[in-house]
Amino acid sequence: MPMTVRGGAWGLLLGICMLLSCHLAQSRAGEEEGSDAASGFVMDHAGLSPEDTRHQPMSPSPCGLTFHAPDPCSSSAKTSSPASLEELDHLKNLLRDTSGRLKGLQRAAGVEASQPGYQDIISEVLPGIRRANLEFSESLGRITRELDEHVARADPLHLTEKRQRLRRGLQEMDQMLRVTGHLAKQLDDTSQDLHGALVQHLDRAVALISHRS
Repeated sequence: MPMTVRGGAWGLLLGICMLLSCHLAQSRAGEEEGSDAASGFVMDHAGLSPEDTRHQPMSPSPCGLTFHAPDPCSSSAKTSSPASLEELDHLKNLLRDTSGRLKGLQRAAGVEASQPGYQDIISEVLPGIRRANLEFSESLGRITRELDEHVARADPLHLTEKRQRLRRGLQEMDQMLRVTGHLAKQLDDTSQDLHGALVQHLDRAVALISHRS
């Protein structure tokens, strides 16, 4: 249904539009006066004339203030970066040192493995020493029996002296064989202890390298 506007309503609308247009015109005039006064104040203090400003192009973009908020992560990154680099260098040096020691141990273990071990040499020598000792004991018993038979047929005093010298020599020989066997056992025990210590140290080095990696 079309709406009709009466004459009084048209007059009221026309009056409101005129008031609004007057108010807007006054506001624009006040703003232009304020801007002219501010620009004149700036030109007076800066030593510029209106003719100078006419030749200068005006920037189409209005003046504004730009605030840059500092990045909270940048300062912490700068402060923590040197410490992280120092720790990384320390770990690299430690890993390089440990790797060098491990390679040295591996080379030593390779040389040790390529050469005959003490226990192998002693194991090869001990059976020969036992056989020699057994043969010597058998020879000693045979000589003693022959000596006893000869003493029974010869001068007791002269043979007794020779028998004592012979017994002393045989006792010294037996003592030397005992000392030789004892030294062989000590060498065997020492070589086994050294081999166990090298293996244990090598295992610790390998575990340290694996942990650092």
